[in-house]
Amino acid sequence: MRRSLACALTLALLVTGCERTGNKPATDTAASSGAPVRDSSVVALVGSGWHDEDGPFFVVAGESPHTGVMVFPGQGDTTTLAIPGALSFNDHPTLLLLSRAGTVGRARFSGAVAASDTSCDAWPTARLAPLDPASDSARWSVAFVARTVQGLALDSIERLPRADSARLVADLARLASGLPNDTVATFQGLPFNIRGAWRFPVNAGAIGVVAEITRRVAQEANQREERLLVVAERDTAPTSRWSASYSLRVTGTEESVEAFDVLAVARLGRDARLVVVVSHESARGTWYEIIARNAEGQWRRQWRSPPAGC
Repeated sequence: MRRSLACALTLALLVTGCERTGNKPATDTAASSGAPVRDSSVVALVGSGWHDEDGPFFVVAGESPHTGVMVFPGQGDTTTLAIPGALSFNDHPTLLLLSRAGTVGRARFSGAVAASDTSCDAWPTARLAPLDPASDSARWSVAFVARTVQGLALDSIERLPRADSARLVADLARLASGLPNDTVATFQGLPFNIRGAWRFPVNAGAIGVVAEITRRVAQEANQREERLLVVAERDTAPTSRWSASYSLRVTGTEESVEAFDVLAVARLGRDARLVVVVSHESARGTWYEIIARNAEGQWRRQWRSPPAGC
């Protein structure tokens, strides 16, 4: 079936030219297993969760600045990699190139190539043609169909004034200590390390932050790591406090624990909803997630892909 699907995709490409949480405690497996453990507080969507208006695909940057992973998010089954058997584009759409610096360029989709290794579940490789010299040298992380997206520039914690940076570190450590499902006894009481944090505007009265936070057991015989992905908000008033709206917790050995990477924060779709685009990498493969802010001001997983890889 994989060989048939790959052949169909290759032929089509040639023709076209191309939550928040429940409070059920998790089991403490820190001492019994080296396998990664995921927080049960995040429930996978049954359907795709993707909005058709956001385009038939998006692209995650690859090793070359002119290629990337072509992801098809409109699939209803989020547990199996489902690549369309045919790709029909009346034109070669323009893509907006985004990074944590905001919108960094524009490129035109110029085609795609199916994965050569049919034994692996893999998205096709998209080819992009930059539309101007600045886009040709832009360091981008994810690209969307231009009419549906506006990238936001993020304030990295490393670039904040020292006093603001120290305050944010303290606030994020406080948030992390109060998150639910902190049931793995091995990590309790250990200090939190802020691996990365990025602030962004929510609206005229609020700002948001997305952070990657870790705790580590340094014992030679039991080296384990816990990683948290947190999205929080606070009012713009200087005395206001951060409130976490979304969190994901994973644990495992240092070699096996899942890794996060915040690719971009953007406004997506006709309703300009605020989204955080995240990539995940683990032994299961690489997968992508979009966390969106709804009309009630709550952050929820809107969509996630199945894992891809060998």
